[in-house]
Amino acid sequence: MANYEIFVFSSEHRVPDDQSLQHRQFSLVFDVVEKLFSDKDGVSDFIIYKNMTQEVEAPTDYLADEGDSDLLVKLALSMTEESMPLQLDRLHWMEHPSPSNFAPPEEVGLDDMTKKISADVGGVLIRASFGQKRMGMRVTIEKRSVVPHRLYEELLRDGDGDGGGGQLPHSSTLTPLVFEYLPEEQTRLVSMESDDQELKAYADDCMICLEKVLLGSLLPCSHMFHTDCLFKWLGRSHSCPVCRSELPDAPDV
Repeated sequence: MANYEIFVFSSEHRVPDDQSLQHRQFSLVFDVVEKLFSDKDGVSDFIIYKNMTQEVEAPTDYLADEGDSDLLVKLALSMTEESMPLQLDRLHWMEHPSPSNFAPPEEVGLDDMTKKISADVGGVLIRASFGQKRMGMRVTIEKRSVVPHRLYEELLRDGDGDGGGGQLPHSSTLTPLVFEYLPEEQTRLVSMESDDQELKAYADDCMICLEKVLLGSLLPCSHMFHTDCLFKWLGRSHSCPVCRSELPDAPDV
């Protein structure tokens, strides 16, 4: 289905606060929706063909800095895209769509979309109540495809779609991706372009992606990885990918 566009927008996502958390936590929920429209004039209804929800949990410390926030959002999108029923291209950003906001969608690339999501995350953090430990935001990624009317009718007749936004036939909620808090003192960000011979001793391949490390994070066990690869790994495990040494827990605050 080559005739398609993807529209992306953010919205409020209320999550129950949890004062027992040691560190402030952010819930970023991606709703991926695929809608099918008929190519026949006069047919305005659509079929919701697929719907997928992916939640990403991360400490707000990883989102406070603009550069770190962009990196984390891009990693979250990359990890979510592995399960998405679509590719992130032909993107259009919608600025908080509502009956009172008629701003036309803006055509964007993936990097620009990442920055816009990151900026909206920053807005949520700024508006958070004092002492609030959990907060969140929802990002809707909506693919709108135009299909031949005969196929559109077949899908309606076979029950593979429900026009007008009713019950979703192909829906799934994936296991949340959780980025664990990693204290800064537990890693060192190092560059292999440095003249430090001790650091050069660690200039090996990243055992997560198997590519050469030029800039990476060094763990206490002396194993080094690309920083983005390590963040991605820590979304699934709290141990070194090579020797399985458990990383120290964050100190109580």
